[in-house]
Amino acid sequence: MKNESPILAYIEQQAPSIQAKLKQIRKIVIEKAPNAVECISYGMPAFKQEKMLLYFAAFKNHIGIYPTAEGVIAFEKWSKDFKTSKGAIQIPNNTDIPEALIKKLVLHRLEQVQTHPKTKVNKCKNGHVFKKSSDCKTCPVCEKEAKAVFFIEGLAAPAVRALKANQISSLKMLSKITLNELKSFHGIGPHSIQQMTKALNEAGLKFKN
Repeated sequence: MKNESPILAYIEQQAPSIQAKLKQIRKIVIEKAPNAVECISYGMPAFKQEKMLLYFAAFKNHIGIYPTAEGVIAFEKWSKDFKTSKGAIQIPNNTDIPEALIKKLVLHRLEQVQTHPKTKVNKCKNGHVFKKSSDCKTCPVCEKEAKAVFFIEGLAAPAVRALKANQISSLKMLSKITLNELKSFHGIGPHSIQQMTKALNEAGLKFKN
């Protein structure tokens, strides 16, 4: 029967002396992350569950494990026995696979992936499709367009929304409120106040006393 595992197919192409260790790593990941999907990515065996958990590969003198930079940072806290780089851990071919450490690493990567904000696809009332990982559904395309045509050029989007929410669409209308009233609007920050004050001054206007 043809082997259906892309990772086992990769392992069978490696030197016989290293195959058992590669299979050991695969077994650990399957045990600790049973819902992860096996694949080959960048020419290396990999496990994916929503996002990539880790990659691993055979080299001449070592087995490389690639759990992303965050995974390596965690691994370095647990052990100083193996050479690491920004995104890789090296297990020398003449060294036993650190099974307990790899189990811990897989569980750590699972936790990272599962708690990472998921990117949501949204569509605004104007038909723009955009992605955000937060619950905020404000359309960045609409914000950019509004910012471009708003009466104060370069004003931050939260400040633009605040003025629109209070039906202020011109410098003359802005001059009819006090500075304290403006500060009470949600989304108005110190920099935005400076921009508005400057725009009023240039037009020969000022905030209501």
